[in-house]
Amino acid sequence: MITNSKKRVKRENQLRIIKLLQCKKKMSRKQIASMLQLTPASITQLTSDMIEAGILQEVGTIEGRKTTSGPREILLNINENYKYLLGIDIEIDNVSLGLVTLAGRSIIKRSFKFNLKSLSQDSLPTLVKKVKSRILQVLNKKQLEFRDVLYCGIGMVGREYYYQSRGLAIPPMLHLKNELIKLLSKEIAIPMYLENNVRALAIAESNFHQHEATSFLFIKVGPGIGSAIVLDNQLYYGERGRAGEIGSSIVTSFYPNSNQKEDIFLEDIISLDFIKVELSQKWTKQQYPLLYAKTAGKLDEMTINDVYYALANKEANLIALYQTKMHILASRIIDYTDLLDLKMVYLFFSGTKSKFLFNLLNKELETSFKRTNREIRLSNIDNNQAFIGGAGVAYIKSIEMLANLDIDLIDLS
Repeated sequence: MITNSKKRVKRENQLRIIKLLQCKKKMSRKQIASMLQLTPASITQLTSDMIEAGILQEVGTIEGRKTTSGPREILLNINENYKYLLGIDIEIDNVSLGLVTLAGRSIIKRSFKFNLKSLSQDSLPTLVKKVKSRILQVLNKKQLEFRDVLYCGIGMVGREYYYQSRGLAIPPMLHLKNELIKLLSKEIAIPMYLENNVRALAIAESNFHQHEATSFLFIKVGPGIGSAIVLDNQLYYGERGRAGEIGSSIVTSFYPNSNQKEDIFLEDIISLDFIKVELSQKWTKQQYPLLYAKTAGKLDEMTINDVYYALANKEANLIALYQTKMHILASRIIDYTDLLDLKMVYLFFSGTKSKFLFNLLNKELETSFKRTNREIRLSNIDNNQAFIGGAGVAYIKSIEMLANLDIDLIDLS
């Protein structure tokens, strides 16, 4: 008879195999045994059970000549068709969701516009109805059911303390986020968890992509600035859950001629409202010809896409404005990486001009990072697939769920 203690050890070792293959992608039983410091016989038994359950699959052999000691080693990998993860990303004006494999590959997505700023108790059911409708669409398209999804992770914009620290009223959308999860849970037979959207992206970056560095700073730019710290492949929250909030850095000293009575934060200077104030000081057709023409001279009606359009078309004064912003951001990144002794920084830009802005920022960091042997890269997550952040959360929660003794790893349906 197998005791609970033996069951737990078996389950924990199976989860270690999943995590290892998540990172390494393809490995032989011999390689897995070596990495996990388990006997080859144990790995054979553990992986055989997982193959029979459909969690793992054999995917060929190690390339090269067959050795004299035995047959060529067979490679194992996670079966991407075993179960799926559902990721949802909720931004201020857009909601996107998609099904993602256990290896982090997106297979189908949907999105819709929704103004979160106007979210209320009355409009909440409408949001839930739209989310449920899109979920059913992606499941039906792939001929799947709720039971084919292990977990749903939601990355949502917004942090209460940002408003509290500035003495501002907390938007209804933040008051209603727990109610949102409650209503969604009633409509959708999938376990779900809500996380800040930047942290969700950092979790996905850490778990779905192989990195040289296991510790890094993850920064999301647009329409504000948020960041998360990953240490040894684990998200670091801090004592009050605010670790890594680079957007709260005070940058007032960079604006000595500002008429603002209150401090200026890093997150503020990326906002559209702040940019409008900056542009208003010299808002003429001569200073910003492309942007002025694009908006028909109506600064109040300017959108962030108008700004990106002018940047892409090399509006000189606007580029100079953004060079200043990237210089300020670079100085804060240098502070953070020095303080935390991090080698790597990943950037996620939610706008369409990610490479352009990345190049501006990289130029500001180039000298310092070369001297300290640090790197900055664009995130491996495409900016039109932010829902993969939610899938990253779902992956972590799935692992936690599978590790529970009450859950049978072999039969999840």
